[in-house]
This record gives sequence, C-alpha cells and structure tokens, in this order.
Amino acid sequence: MIKKSYKKNSKFCVVTFKIKPEEQYSKIELLGDFNDWKPGKHVLKKRKDGYFSVTVYLEKGNKFRFRYLADEKKWLDDDSPDDKVPNKFGTFDNVVEV
Repeated sequence: MIKKSYKKNSKFCVVTFKIKPEEQYSKIELLGDFNDWKPGKHVLKKRKDGYFSVTVYLEKGNKFRFRYLADEKKWLDDDSPDDKVPNKFGTFDNVVEV
C-alpha cells in the first residue's frame, strides 16, 4: 500500500510504503532506484497491527522502481503499485510515480 502526500512549494512528495506480509518476518526493507537498491537505508518499522511501514521523500515528477526485501532473502511486492515492469532477473519491479 502506498500513500502519497504532496506539499505545496516543495519539490518532494512524502511517500509512505506499507505492507502486511502473509508470512512472519523479523525485518523488511524498502529497496529501489531512490536508494540505489542498497539494504540498510530504508528499514520498515513493524507495527502492532501486523503491518510494516516506512516514509520516504521522493522528488516529484519521477517514476521509481522498488521492491521489499524480507529477512535479507525474500523479495515481496506491494499490493497496489502504480505499475509493474519487468526486470533483468525475470521477475517484476513495482513502480511508484510521484
């Protein structure tokens, strides 16, 4: 689930990424074009309702590929991305447009 909040006179959009995985994971990270797909930069916080979430600032007027990485080994997808596009690994990346 993706929530976008646009601020007047700002070149950034506040984007909250939220996921409720079907399996139990101790750590979920958000990786994408905006953080060079590097782990450790955007770790989602586990909430009491079972969701994990993180908020990031993304520059308006862009599309960004992203995926969630659970426990450093399993890729998860968002349930409502703006788009999905094939990647070089034979799977799909989620896309958020801001």
